[in-house]
Amino acid sequence: MNSTIVYDVIQQNRTYIIKEWLESEFVTKILKNLNIDKDLYERDIANSILDYFLGVFNLKKEIAECPAMRQFIDTFLDFGLEVEDVFLNCAALKNVIVETLFENGADKNEIRNTTMILDTNLYIILGIYTKKRAIKDRRFTFDSKLIEEHVALSITDTKGIIIYVTDAFCTLTGYDSNELLGKSHNIIRHPDMSDNFFKAMWEKLNKNHTWKGKVKNRKKDGGEFIAKTEIIPFMNSDGEVIEYVAIRHDITDKELSNIDPLTNLYNRRYYRTVISEILHKPGGISLMIIDIDHFKKINDTYGHNFGDLVLKEFAKILTKKIRAQDVCVRWGGEEFVILLPDTFLEKATKIAERIRKSIEELVILDNHSGKSVDVKCSIGVTQYDLQDTESTFFNHADSNLYSAKNAGRNRVISK
Repeated sequence: MNSTIVYDVIQQNRTYIIKEWLESEFVTKILKNLNIDKDLYERDIANSILDYFLGVFNLKKEIAECPAMRQFIDTFLDFGLEVEDVFLNCAALKNVIVETLFENGADKNEIRNTTMILDTNLYIILGIYTKKRAIKDRRFTFDSKLIEEHVALSITDTKGIIIYVTDAFCTLTGYDSNELLGKSHNIIRHPDMSDNFFKAMWEKLNKNHTWKGKVKNRKKDGGEFIAKTEIIPFMNSDGEVIEYVAIRHDITDKELSNIDPLTNLYNRRYYRTVISEILHKPGGISLMIIDIDHFKKINDTYGHNFGDLVLKEFAKILTKKIRAQDVCVRWGGEEFVILLPDTFLEKATKIAERIRKSIEELVILDNHSGKSVDVKCSIGVTQYDLQDTESTFFNHADSNLYSAKNAGRNRVISK
């Protein structure tokens, strides 16, 4: 193992590693539930633990001889946490470190040996913690009351088959555990979730990366819930994934306030909450504004109920044509906005043109008059520039939309 490479990668990415570790959903929940100040925890424990691991990889410290780890153990003991809480906290750090090494080009041997060091350290730490808790069985378990009752957690094997669920997960989905075990998560898949969404999710998981996102699910009784989800690949000492642990947080009430009830797309309120975060992401960021051509005439001729049908069918096409990372918003009336992270103008223009062509093929039958109504749209596309503000970014796309309308409609203008 080239310990120098591992040391350099962790040192160069230490801010990112600590941030991702402390912002993982489970660690955040522990700190919140125990009323532990995050900044204090970062300063006194998190940074010290990472410094210790850097020492191990720099061959200056021995495995499991970390004073900060001992403080970490004593802190959690004082609050009466179970051994699985210690496991998940440490595992979150392990996965961030391994993911960072992978993203920075570390080879399989470096990742395998790093994983072995982290696993060995974790084993020793859990042993110490288990002894102090006077628990005879040293194998970690998810049987604690805290996990079972309050964390909607499921574990699958590498083929996506469910092998464990908590009581909280059963309560959230409405299924008994015997109805879930041996099945895939397709049992709770909502029809609104596209194949592309899950394809992108598995592409990340198959690279041994933790996946985070919001998933719309269906309950046993046909109801639905939206969960903020984190899926963590757990690896053996050879760096091979042996199972996936998914932790869900029900955010249905919050999300519904961000949803347009007619089209089921996000609304303008949601756009306002995410735009700043998206603009700080690396890579190109593009925006398109879409307007249904002559929508007022459709409403006036066929009535508002038919107009609502047009909006619903229009929204369905947008949902099918965008990617998992894109944010599709009904801005108001017949106007829609799509934010495209990690997308430069050329690619965004191609996506817009595909949308325009699909809409051009849309024909809706008016049952009252028996007439078929063609639907078309105009689209303005732009790319975020470092000189832009949120306002000027939007205005550039809006200006391009009006140029498309003035040029005859049913077209895409991007610049």
